[in-house]
Amino acid sequence: MVAYLRSMAENSGADVATRRHKHPKPNTGWGITYYTGGEKSCEVHQKIRENHVWVFLHGADRATLVAEGFQPSEQDGWFKVRTMREAVRFVKWILAAHDGRE
Repeated sequence: MVAYLRSMAENSGADVATRRHKHPKPNTGWGITYYTGGEKSCEVHQKIRENHVWVFLHGADRATLVAEGFQPSEQDGWFKVRTMREAVRFVKWILAAHDGRE
């Protein structure tokens, strides 16, 4: 599921750049940040112990994603993806975040 979400973010457009993100606290996590036109559009952070992925989307409409069944984080723009089915449904939002940065 993580590889799928990362692949979708990386291939959301021809101009996507990536950078690995490591949390400042040891052993708390890591992720990949995706940039479009030099601006952050998406992040994918794997949570192995908790068996889900947090995905950040630039310009995400929280109410719409909640209505679609995705669980938001307390931090604005972050959403929990728990299953492969959710990951597939989430792709359209990754594409929209990229398009919002073009």
